[in-house]
Amino acid sequence: MIKILHTSDWHLGKKLNQFSRHEEQEQVLQEIVEKANEKEVDLVIIAGDIFDAYNPPNESIELFYRKCYELSKNGLRPVVVIAGNHDSAEKIEAPEALASVSGITFQGFPDSKIKPTTLRNGTKISCTHPGLIKIQLHNNSVPIKLILSPYASQARLQQKIKSEDLKFEFRKVIRTSWHAIAEKHLDRQSINILVTHYFMLSDSAKQIEEPLDEKQTLYLGGAEPIYVADIPDAIDYTALGHIHSFQNLNTKDKPVIYSGSILNYNFHETNPTKYISLVEFDDAQKTTIKKIELKSGKKLKKKTCNSVLDSLSWLEKNQESFVELSVATDNYLSAEDKLKIMKSHPRIVSLIPKPISEDKKEEKGINKIDETKGVLSLFKDFFERKTRQTPDESLIQLFGEIASENYENLQ
Repeated sequence: MIKILHTSDWHLGKKLNQFSRHEEQEQVLQEIVEKANEKEVDLVIIAGDIFDAYNPPNESIELFYRKCYELSKNGLRPVVVIAGNHDSAEKIEAPEALASVSGITFQGFPDSKIKPTTLRNGTKISCTHPGLIKIQLHNNSVPIKLILSPYASQARLQQKIKSEDLKFEFRKVIRTSWHAIAEKHLDRQSINILVTHYFMLSDSAKQIEEPLDEKQTLYLGGAEPIYVADIPDAIDYTALGHIHSFQNLNTKDKPVIYSGSILNYNFHETNPTKYISLVEFDDAQKTTIKKIELKSGKKLKKKTCNSVLDSLSWLEKNQESFVELSVATDNYLSAEDKLKIMKSHPRIVSLIPKPISEDKKEEKGINKIDETKGVLSLFKDFFERKTRQTPDESLIQLFGEIASENYENLQ
């Protein structure tokens, strides 16, 4: 039996508006380390988007290296890491020389070739072709071969494809590269794994919803997505990154898995439960997938309340979550009410006055402009059109003062 743990999309350094997620990330990564040890996994795969930005904070870099080393069981278990679209390929590969002696393989570029190394327990890691590594575990005769295909920017793709029109060439180049490696180096005597951070779709018409902050990379530099049909037949398991929810794109016996992110990172995720993927290969190399739920991290909750009073009551019962709160009101939400709400909860990410309905707008004449009205009336109409709120008396009076007009004469 060979066991492999697959995770992705750590996004270390990511903030939720002004709120740091560092403490939660440390907790959930510790949970993953403990699960890897508890399940006695033989290999850990991290499929990209390690960091949330090209230049992550130092505390996130330190956390990443520390947890990779712990996942490696202090240099006794191989760990394979590829770059995602949020990562700097150069920064991912920079510590390779030091990391490799601990069995940690960092690959930022699709055609990188690592130096061979042998761990203290006898596990051997070698590279016979750029973008391919072979792992021979000390306690199992079946080799593990991994095609590593990290995210490549449009500029790097352009250099490789030598064409101005990536849309029609991108998928062909990636597919050709994978198949060339597979035909030359993969066989049925090994466990064969593809690790990639390209956006992949199933062969059906069903679409996958991307996280909002990933929309810019839906089509990489104008390129098509990659499809399950592009995966070589010899591949037994495909470890994907990029999509933030756990999904299996292939219902057949060769799973194609998005493991998902380790925390909830935006309020629009439809499935807030987070997982890691545990892949088991028995002696006949039959594959079993187990979803392991992650318990760490705070929940993200969206709530609409009908009044300030209702908001305060709900917030009191949900103190441990991050909150996006909408408050239904036809009137301008006063500074006093805002302060009262914000003081009642430590993690309000957004406070949004709920827009009045279209019927209400028609009743109030918000969609109509009457230029015969006075300046203050026009200001009220403008304010309502822009904010969908009715300005309170203090705001109207302030406008009058700013306009250097006599407030009473402007009515």
